[in-house]
Amino acid sequence: MIARAAALALLLAATAMPALSQTPIPPRLACDALAGADLSADLGVPARVDAASIEAEGRPAPVCHLRGTIRGTIGFQAWLPMERWTGRYLQMGCGGLCGRVSTNAPQAHGCVPYERGEFATAATDMGHTDPSASSWGADPERREDFAHRAQHLTARAAKLLIARFYGEGPRRSYFSGCSDGGREGLMEALLHPEDFDGIAAGAPALDFTAQNTFHHAWTVQRNRRADGSAALTADRLPVLHRLVLTACGGADGVVADPLSCRFDPMSAVCAPGADPAGCLTEEEARAAAAIYDGPRTAAGERLTAGGLLPGSEANWRGTVAPEDASRPPRALLFATGVLRHLAFPPGAPTPAPGELAFDAGTLAQLAGARSTFDATATDLGPFFARGGRLLLWHGLADQDITPRTTVAWWGALRRDLGAWMVDEAARLYLIPGLAHCRGGVGLTENDTLTPLIRWVEEGVAPGDLAERVAPTGDVAPPDFLGAGRFGPRSRPARP
Repeated sequence: MIARAAALALLLAATAMPALSQTPIPPRLACDALAGADLSADLGVPARVDAASIEAEGRPAPVCHLRGTIRGTIGFQAWLPMERWTGRYLQMGCGGLCGRVSTNAPQAHGCVPYERGEFATAATDMGHTDPSASSWGADPERREDFAHRAQHLTARAAKLLIARFYGEGPRRSYFSGCSDGGREGLMEALLHPEDFDGIAAGAPALDFTAQNTFHHAWTVQRNRRADGSAALTADRLPVLHRLVLTACGGADGVVADPLSCRFDPMSAVCAPGADPAGCLTEEEARAAAAIYDGPRTAAGERLTAGGLLPGSEANWRGTVAPEDASRPPRALLFATGVLRHLAFPPGAPTPAPGELAFDAGTLAQLAGARSTFDATATDLGPFFARGGRLLLWHGLADQDITPRTTVAWWGALRRDLGAWMVDEAARLYLIPGLAHCRGGVGLTENDTLTPLIRWVEEGVAPGDLAERVAPTGDVAPPDFLGAGRFGPRSRPARP
């Protein structure tokens, strides 16, 4: 079910209910006994633990910290509680093009078992160690690692290590990730439905190939003048955003239902002599209109589900509109790396983002990458049949991945599997004001883990959730929003 919620968080009182409590299971081995552990025979590929040490600083309780390698290139780390393990395993996804090991679950604010350190956790670098590079994509094996294999093998390795350390494997296994981490969660559900009982997938880059080619290249090309400078610059985003708030009912700085807003930037073009602080130039309006619309062929056929949503402009700075003339927008950087090393077959000619053609020919050339990286398939029947539960969420003010893609996939899922099956096993929450995975304006700290745990372990499907601002008190939106300050608040979100 779709819940157009302003944030996805159970009230703190709900997260502390005793039903989540479990009896701790003590380890049966010393931490250093896992150093050098060889998992190759069990995994069927070379795999070992390279280092093991007890870590306590900055944690609610000590953990046995493991570092290991799978297939020679996939790095993984695991954190096994020394005192508080309650039988749950959580694997964390990795955003962007990865190249690092994530150490925190996204949007788990207020999940008591997680914040108390009761989960055994693990994460992987997805097969490479440079977050800013994509040259590893020249290796077909590393493409496969990044697509899905690294997460799958990490899940298997972590469960083996948990079983050795505690004398039993995890009783319930969960996955949480955002952005590419959200895509990774969906790939797990599609290709390895036995790995996890519950998956929380946020702002998923499920249409990975089109997202990082057509989508980002479109914003680059449509916001570029003939001399290469940006038509819509960062200093003009406040004007555009105020116009959207006025048109879409965003009195508190947040557009609650941008999917229903029909803001036309061309209607806000300055009349002769008008103050530019309250209107747009024609080239600014055209750029904004194209960004909202999303990539199309010359004949008007869509190449993605659509563009960014009205209300997300406050977050375009640096991603769509460059910070300044000396720094290219991140959309250019995303598209450049993927076009150069991942989108086309190894060794094939690769266009720059400014040269990419938006046509059927390019779409055909991307077929191989789409079959490797994309999580657009809807065959979640095996995952649901074994009791798997999916909690999908997306910020409606996302500046990187349009929520339109998630909504379109959700519609296809319900069509292909049947609404009754999906409603029994999955939920989608759309969160106004939330930027890409985190941040934004207003109610942006959420708990996606607690409702997932209750659903998997107690059969309590997520219903009314609650939204909240950060618990530190008043939150100040950026000055240009013109919405003033607003204090802590919460309200139910109904599916």
